[in-house]
This record gives sequence, C-alpha cells and structure tokens, in this order.
Amino acid sequence: MINTSRVITSIKMDLGVYGLALPFDNPDEALLNVIKIKTLPTFSQFSPYYMTFMINTSELQSSSTSTYQSKIFTIPNMFGDRDILFVRSIDLDLSELADGYVDPIYIGNEINYEDLMTAQATANLMSLAIPSVTFKFHPPNKIELFNTGLAFDNRYKVTVALEHSENLTTIPKTSWTSFMKLATLDVKKFLYDNLKLYGNLQTAYGNIDIKIDDWSNAEQERNDLIREWEDSWHLDDEQYIII
Repeated sequence: MINTSRVITSIKMDLGVYGLALPFDNPDEALLNVIKIKTLPTFSQFSPYYMTFMINTSELQSSSTSTYQSKIFTIPNMFGDRDILFVRSIDLDLSELADGYVDPIYIGNEINYEDLMTAQATANLMSLAIPSVTFKFHPPNKIELFNTGLAFDNRYKVTVALEHSENLTTIPKTSWTSFMKLATLDVKKFLYDNLKLYGNLQTAYGNIDIKIDDWSNAEQERNDLIREWEDSWHLDDEQYIII
C-alpha cells in the first residue's frame, strides 16, 4: 500500500532533490503539507472518495420549512473533519424487498401467467404516473427530498463524495498515476517559489547549484493538467442516465 512517506520519497526522486538538505525545519513535513493543502482538495474535486450509508428519515432532524412536496433533512455527522463535496445519489432502500428465496423457474397455469402480465403492466403504468423520489443537496450537510409522500418507506441509501483522507489511503490504485502527476507539480511549484531565493544548497558534498529554472513553468503545467481533467475526467466516472 502506498503511504505518505513513499509518496514524498518518490516525488523527491523525480525532482532530483532526494538526499539534498532542503532549507526547511522539517522538509518532508513541509512537502506533505503542500499535498494536504494544495493537492488533495483539487484532486478530490475530480476523483473524490465515495461513501455509502443508510439513513432513516424518521430518525433525522427535519427542517421547519419542509412541505408535502419536499422535506429537508440534516445528514448526521459521520465524516470527521471532512466536508461533503456533493451528494452522488439517493435511492430507496429495496434490500428488504428481496428477502427470501425465489425460484428462478416460474411454475403456473395460463391464468397465473395472465395475472402476472396484468400486474406487470399495472406496475409499469404506476411508475409512469407516480414521480420518483429526487433530491437536492444544500451544503454543508442538508438534503431536500422531493415526492417522499409517495414513497413506501423512510429508508434510503445515500452516496456522498468526500475529500480523500490526509493519509492517502482512500485514493484507489487506479487513480495513483493521476494523483502523483498533480502532487509532483504542486511540490515543484512550492520548491521553485522558495528555492529561487537561494543561490545554491549546502550539502555534505559541498555547495550544489540546483537548476530550478526548469521548474518555473510548474504553475502553467498544473493549469494545463486541470484543464485536461475538466475536459475528460468525467468520462472515467460511472455514467448515469436520467429519465
């Protein structure tokens, strides 16, 4: 598993400063703070950490402005010091409807089949006539549910997007390459802004004149990367069809 220590070491190797005495009280901590403050918030906007949980609206605090058409509830604080970026989905909890064993082979007479077809046709018509439950997120922690008066249950499965944890363990392996690109550019910009004030660095092998001019375009590279993600990152996410 990738950890913060390996991330910092990898970035220092890529930038050619591994083994150099950087002019900070705690160089690794300084670079890690760059990742926490600069990289994580930006990266989480494109590839957030998704958390799914169940709620029962009868147990939640309801706003006084709720109406029959919509009800506003407060999401319980279960995310620590992380804020909800957005609510990805809210669905009725259908788990209990699937309890029990159903024979995959339907055994019945002609009348049973006709009843089954009639019931399915009725269900299809009702699904068209009855609006589905929809929602709107009100930052930082409220959700407004619409058409709940027509729902048959108060339990919902909610998926929210959160910023990744500072220990980086919530970032999936499939996103590590993209994360490291952004983190490296953030650290490169940070080092350039600070080291350009120094002529050279003192090391055990003498003074080293590091060539930081190559880092001067780090901010532009970062902006270009963000624009690229804005144009294409949504293609990697789960696709939704809204009817």
